[in-house]
Amino acid sequence: MMINLVYFLVFGLAYAAALVAYRLIFHPLAKFPGPKIAAATKWYEFYYDCVKGGGGLFSYEVDRMHARYGPIVRINPYEIHVSDPAWLDTLYPGPGPVRDKYAPSAHMSGVPQGTFGTVDHYIHRQRRSAVKTFVSKKTVQTFQTSICSTVELLCREFSHFAATGETFECGTYLLSWATDSVSKYLENSSYGLLDDARRRQDWQETVADVVELTPLVKQFPFFMPFVLKVPGWLMQILSPKMNRVLLMHKVCSRNLLHVSRPLREQ
Repeated sequence: MMINLVYFLVFGLAYAAALVAYRLIFHPLAKFPGPKIAAATKWYEFYYDCVKGGGGLFSYEVDRMHARYGPIVRINPYEIHVSDPAWLDTLYPGPGPVRDKYAPSAHMSGVPQGTFGTVDHYIHRQRRSAVKTFVSKKTVQTFQTSICSTVELLCREFSHFAATGETFECGTYLLSWATDSVSKYLENSSYGLLDDARRRQDWQETVADVVELTPLVKQFPFFMPFVLKVPGWLMQILSPKMNRVLLMHKVCSRNLLHVSRPLREQ
C-alpha cells in the first residue's frame, strides 16, 4: 500500500513538472510576456479572484501586468490579454472571419442554448439572427413610451426624497428602473421593482450575489450547469446566495420561454 502511494506521488509530481515545462517552454503562448507563475497555473488567477482581499481582484492584477510587461501579456496558461485600442478592429473584424467563442467564458452563463453561451461560430450566428430584429434600434425606439413611463415613476420617487429630505440608495433605484424597463421589453411583464420596496431590496441583493459569485464561476465554468440541476431546497441549505441567483435564473428563463412560445408556434 505504501509503495503504491509513493508511486502515485512520484507520478503526480512528474506529471505536474512536465505540464509546467510544457506551458512555459513549448506552449503556443509561451512567447508572450507575463508572470511565469501565471503562465504555469490558473491557481494564480484563482488566488486573486477568489482569495486575496475577498476576491475579485484579478482585473487589477492584469492592469499591473500591463504596467510591467507591456500591452500584450499572458494572464494564465490559456489566455493572453491585450490593452491596445488599435487592436479592437482585429478582435471584432465584422462578419467575415470564423471565430468560435472561448468555451470556458461562454459556459459561465449556464445557458449553452443562448447566444452568449453558444461556442460554435455558425450556430451563434443562426441564434443571433433569430433575435436580431427584436433588439434592433428601430424596434427599441417603438418602446420609447414605455421607457418614459418608468422614467416618470423614477423621477416621482426622487422628487419624494427631495421633498422629505430622506436619504436613499440611488444605485438601488437606478437598478430597479433599468430592470423594470428591460423586463417589460424582453418579457412583456415588468418586475414592478419601483413599486415594491421589499422586491426592490431583494433584487439589489440578488445582483450583488451575482457579482460576488462571478469570479468563482469564472474559475470553474462547469459549476453553473451543475448547480442548475441541484434542487432548490438543497441549494438553500448549501448556499443561500447561490440559491438566490438560481431563482433569478429560473424566473428569467420561465418568463422568456412564455414570451417566445407564440414565436416558435408561428
